[in-house]
Amino acid sequence: MKRCKAVVIVSVVALSASMTLAADQSAEVRTMLERLAGHWTWTGQQANIGAENSPYGQGGRIVGSGDGRLIMDGQFILDKYQETSPEGNLMHGISLINYDPAKKCFVARDCMSDGATSISEFTIDGRVRKEHITITSRTGEILLARVVGEYSRDWKRQEQTWEGSTDNGASWKHWATAVFEKPDGPVSDEQELIRLATAWENCLVTRDVATLDRLWAEEYTSGTPDGKVRSKKQELAEIQSDDHKIVAATCEDLQARVYGDTGVTTGIAVEKGYYKDVDISGRYRFTDTWVKRDGRWQCVATHASKVAAGGDEQSLEGVWVAQEQKFAGSVQNLEGKRHSKTFQDGQWCAVSHDASTGEVETVLGGAYTFDGKMLKETIAYVNVDEALQYVGATFTYDIRFENGRFYQSGDVFGQRLEEIWSRATAP
Repeated sequence: MKRCKAVVIVSVVALSASMTLAADQSAEVRTMLERLAGHWTWTGQQANIGAENSPYGQGGRIVGSGDGRLIMDGQFILDKYQETSPEGNLMHGISLINYDPAKKCFVARDCMSDGATSISEFTIDGRVRKEHITITSRTGEILLARVVGEYSRDWKRQEQTWEGSTDNGASWKHWATAVFEKPDGPVSDEQELIRLATAWENCLVTRDVATLDRLWAEEYTSGTPDGKVRSKKQELAEIQSDDHKIVAATCEDLQARVYGDTGVTTGIAVEKGYYKDVDISGRYRFTDTWVKRDGRWQCVATHASKVAAGGDEQSLEGVWVAQEQKFAGSVQNLEGKRHSKTFQDGQWCAVSHDASTGEVETVLGGAYTFDGKMLKETIAYVNVDEALQYVGATFTYDIRFENGRFYQSGDVFGQRLEEIWSRATAP
């Protein structure tokens, strides 16, 4: 259905938000995203196929590296990379990768520092990756690529062969070969603590007391939201009890700090569960204290307090879902659409999709700053042609927190935008 340009722009900049696939996404897709994320380096040799404005340069050797991290509860990879062309030019890029259930393939959307953009669709069958890429240079030249790659058994190496077309697919030429590698490297203590804190939440759902028994030191104590102090033995017994059931649990704003052999993890546990048929679902801010013994981290103490609705939680970090949107005084119809937005580590990411088909409609994001009252969002990438002219633009909004929601208002294209967002909860 065609819409006027103003409405398209509003949907991209103001109404887009991040797709929540967690309920539908298969374990295989999640595993594959985890394999694709991380630190990768690559080298390659490419031929000059007559693409004068190719962002990848002309014939010669290419060298690059990138760091991809999972965002939005593991549904997307946000990848930042850099590559040196045969001419010695350094190019920076940012890529957003997710699985599109409507197209039944992975989709990567890239924006590059020289103004080029690309959209890639790829499948992975076994360890074989097949990819089709459309690259648009800063001058509007279209370059097509088709890529075949194969991963090693440990998923830490991929060899690729590229073909390119400068005539819209009428003819193809060998373009490049490349080898991608995921170097083995030491895991920092901070990374290990974040992994353990995440595993902890998963164990509450699966009732994996054996793993919790290893994570918790013998002297472990838990300060509960109702002011009680419980021992390790009491906590494990409660988790095993039929009276206590956690059906979903995730972490938000998870951070770790290390001081020698002592570590501290903080965050918000978003849990859905019951105790003796009483709904105990909610958001719990926690602080865990860890000690490293014989090379292994164990938690010695934890404390959690429930974040009350309308409380003092003023952080934008995490995933939010649009509840109401008004532009130029007109309430927007959100029926049949899903709009949510993720803020994480100074980056924001937004996707809008059709709730019935899962088809992605808009994707955009970039950097943000927030001082507690004012939000500034800069657009670094967008997948809608009508909005490409706004890449690099910054929009400023007033933010107000109330009853577990945040209210956003500001001027967009000379018109007033007002939105209400609530935190996404575990399904």
